Amino acid sequence: MNKLLPSILFTSIALVGCNPSDGSKGAVTLDIQAKANTAPKQAVRTVARNTSTSVDISVINASGATLGTLTLDSAWVVVDEIELEHEDDYADNEVEVESEEEVEFVGPFVVDLATNTTYPELPQVDIKAGNYTDIEFELEPLKEADVDSLVGLDDTTKAILTGKTIHFSGTYLKANATEGVAFTFSTDEDIEFEFSGEGEASKGFMVDGAGLNDVIVAFRTDAWFDFSNTETNSNANIDLSVFDGNSVTIEAGSEIANVVLDNMEESAEYGEDLDDDGELDEDEDDDLDDE
Repeated sequence: MNKLLPSILFTSIALVGCNPSDGSKGAVTLDIQAKANTAPKQAVRTVARNTSTSVDISVINASGATLGTLTLDSAWVVVDEIELEHEDDYADNEVEVESEEEVEFVGPFVVDLATNTTYPELPQVDIKAGNYTDIEFELEPLKEADVDSLVGLDDTTKAILTGKTIHFSGTYLKANATEGVAFTFSTDEDIEFEFSGEGEASKGFMVDGAGLNDVIVAFRTDAWFDFSNTETNSNANIDLSVFDGNSVTIEAGSEIANVVLDNMEESAEYGEDLDDDGELDEDEDDDLDDE
């Protein structure tokens, strides 16, 4: 489930925690991507950078039937902060000791998931070398005071996103229909996405002190409106009648919205782009089952 957080404003990049004893650091870039992927979760899950300006997503009901297709012309998320968590366990006089370091990319960053573009670009940071097993995104509504920091973003989009955390818009085409209807989903909630969180096994990714470490967070968009996933939707009778109307508006805080947010969180994978091809391959993602 998505978690509501207090609103906190940061204005710089911060590294918090303790430094490694040998001072080893690695340069890291972070890329946020989204692409439809029809392969099963445990099959090949390559995610490439989108070149189009729209995203097609099937809407699947609780029984697994396809209700229709969403074409998202815009899919924006406002990320206030991104944390990469480093865990270093070691034995000291036969006593298990754990030190923890977090690396924060502090925004806001506005991410266009239809084109996989971030405003402003995520910076390169030098962080402690070692294994990172957890990434957290804190999403918060875009504040008017922060709009000018979004270098490269047009004024119209800035106005649309001000006060919003997520904003999707496009067209919904019902199965067997010939003409689509307008679709929107917006929320002003504070949201936390935690990838490979507490209690979930993950191999994470290794930051090397030599060279540049390209880390990718990849969302699989075809999972977002799949209401047959019982892990994110326990209600077999969820009311999806909104998809029968002359327009489709998903209300913030509704049961449908909560399932979509949970699906987004679950669909995300991350890892290091070891072959530098700009894609997150099966053997590069965080899933231990791929080993």
